[in-house]
Amino acid sequence: MSNFTKNTIKVAQGVYTDLRIAKYTYQIEDPLSSMFGSSHKENITLFMLGNSDALYTLISEYSSKSITLVEDSSEIQELNKSNLIFLIDSDQQIKLYHDILKKYELCQSSYNFIYTTIERGIIDDEYDEANTRFYDLDFIRYSEVYLNDEMDEEYDETLIEFTCPDGTFKFAYKNCFNVISAQTGNMKSTFLIQILAGFVTPNNTLGFNYLDDGKANGVVVMFDTETNKQKLKQKRKFYTDMNENVRFFSLKSIPDLERLSYVESVLSFIAKREGKEIRAVFLDILGDFSDDFNNNKAAGMLIGDLVIVTERYDTPLFITFQENPERYAGSQSKLAGHLGTKLQQKAEAHYRISYKGDKAELTCIKNRHDARINITFEVDTTGTFPVFVTAELKKKKEKVTDTHLKKLVTGLDVVFIEKSSVTNDILDNWIMSTLSIKSRAAINWKKKLEDAGYIKRKDVGKFVYWDRV
Repeated sequence: MSNFTKNTIKVAQGVYTDLRIAKYTYQIEDPLSSMFGSSHKENITLFMLGNSDALYTLISEYSSKSITLVEDSSEIQELNKSNLIFLIDSDQQIKLYHDILKKYELCQSSYNFIYTTIERGIIDDEYDEANTRFYDLDFIRYSEVYLNDEMDEEYDETLIEFTCPDGTFKFAYKNCFNVISAQTGNMKSTFLIQILAGFVTPNNTLGFNYLDDGKANGVVVMFDTETNKQKLKQKRKFYTDMNENVRFFSLKSIPDLERLSYVESVLSFIAKREGKEIRAVFLDILGDFSDDFNNNKAAGMLIGDLVIVTERYDTPLFITFQENPERYAGSQSKLAGHLGTKLQQKAEAHYRISYKGDKAELTCIKNRHDARINITFEVDTTGTFPVFVTAELKKKKEKVTDTHLKKLVTGLDVVFIEKSSVTNDILDNWIMSTLSIKSRAAINWKKKLEDAGYIKRKDVGKFVYWDRV
């Protein structure tokens, strides 16, 4: 028995309480028959896995078909992915299937089987198209690029821009990971929820501009691992005024390793049952989706599953993540564990937030498509929940050399007042006095002024003079 068959049986034993296998054989016309003027039938065998009661019911309802229970292991030697069907009699079994695949760390694509129900039955020659796979194949279609004459518009990946007097900067992007990280108590969750609120209350004072994503009536979904349902209801009302296009879900009572399955179920329900587009997904905090963020293999699987979510629903993920304590971080804080490393690698945009007093500062760690900027915020904590009320671009401190140069340039007009030229000694003494430096350093600064075009050297015999330019 192949490893594939062994693994498949192992997964099925976790899904079903009383596993049995049935074999269904039927015939189709050999496609070569018409070519050679002969009539030849080809035998097709399907294997169906399910609870014995469900299989007996199927056999009874489809008595005209050749469905029999397998009584000997030698009969399943031909079992493979293309001829295997799971018989499902409850949605719970679908959830079990996903959980078991993750438990045994089996590849989704390799073990993405077809399943059916008794009501749906089996269709002889079209079973592959007529039934459903455990993992919806829509995300594969989203990944395909079709080249045609209509695709002449340039795709803009930008979703949110930050606008201030200094210009407009790309802040967050479509169909990817946008990460907000911080150490405990630094307002990362508060900032995340205000980014969420901006999708449905665009008249904000923070300078964020939400670009047209073609999903104005889509749903924005928040999953929170730390806040209970009652508190989340209060936050939804406070920040979004109970907007119908926003959904909040508390994952606090759901075990770590079941949280991703819950997220996938919610998104699938909204998209398929309600027929709504997923506009954006917010995860607060991703570290709580794992019981060991230092498990390299598990971290890779979780990040890979989240990439599939972005593709399947064509949606961005906004994710908060915990940083290592400063004592372990060196000169720059680092996202915790292998999970944090893989998240940072996949992120299109990554910002670190810090909070002190009534000020918060957002530092750009990574931005694949624009300059890295830092933004400062005023934070109002007088209401029910904190609110970021104003924002401005934080400019880098000028280097000492730039400050000194400005000081000299400003003072040159005083040195040259009513004079077209000054001697070398006068200029040197003024520079030493202005910057409180020695003569050797003054010569260097004099050269900087000359190179910048503020003064010009003039030799008169043995003497050196300087003209103001």
